[in-house]
Amino acid sequence: MLTAEAASLRFQHRLFYRELGTLFPNSLPLGAISHVLDLSCGSGTWLLEVVQAYPYIYGIGVDQKSDLIRSACEDAQLTGSESALFQVLDSYEKLPYADDSFDFVHVQYSSVAISPKQWPAMLRELARVLCPGGWIHFLDFEIGPTSSSAINTFIKYIHALPSRQEGVFSPDSQTLTSAIIFPRLLAEAGYHEIKYTLHAIDIGNQAGSPGSDYVQAVLVGDRHIANRLVQTGGVTQHEMNHLIATMRQDAQRLKYCATGMLISVIGVKPEIET
Repeated sequence: MLTAEAASLRFQHRLFYRELGTLFPNSLPLGAISHVLDLSCGSGTWLLEVVQAYPYIYGIGVDQKSDLIRSACEDAQLTGSESALFQVLDSYEKLPYADDSFDFVHVQYSSVAISPKQWPAMLRELARVLCPGGWIHFLDFEIGPTSSSAINTFIKYIHALPSRQEGVFSPDSQTLTSAIIFPRLLAEAGYHEIKYTLHAIDIGNQAGSPGSDYVQAVLVGDRHIANRLVQTGGVTQHEMNHLIATMRQDAQRLKYCATGMLISVIGVKPEIET
């Protein structure tokens, strides 16, 4: 059974890759990539599409949530894919793979699962399993302003989460994800040829229903964010129920407008480690 979180991740993948138009950054020589690691892979949608599009690529997807890996395995079985393996890992800071195992590491929508405090050690570990000259790619989405006061209030509540003080989302209160610090983290970990690209995403209703679809799939359908807000005491259950109902109504309006920024960051492991 597809969980709400798996459905949310799948929706985000399809919305954002429709904008990108490619599964890998355009600058990469795809012929040089044969083994990929999809860290914090969620429901495995990206990796499954990769091995279907590029049959010569073998990939491993890992996540700490067993229900998401279960969804990924079910999808792999349905598609008949034998080039993608999915595994549950308790920690990303010690990976069960040999040195220089992968040509490409993909990390997508990881800011909630991985805190900024964890990244330095994790980037060193990812460098260990990445081949010299291999690439690491981060992709994350930062939601921007909307025309809905209810949705803006919901986002404001997320900013105020006590756990944010521990670096769960970002060390900077102006952002919800860690994406903005990925270039600096890669540089500090010794990667080079670091580049980032920004893609403005329309999640309003001008071109159909992505606005209401995004609110339903990401902000409302996956209730773990709303539940966390209630559990931390920032809002009562009654207030949250009313807020969610208003968010749904606002996002269905024809004139609903919202935007966000898809942030893509890539770095290269040096050929000769220093």
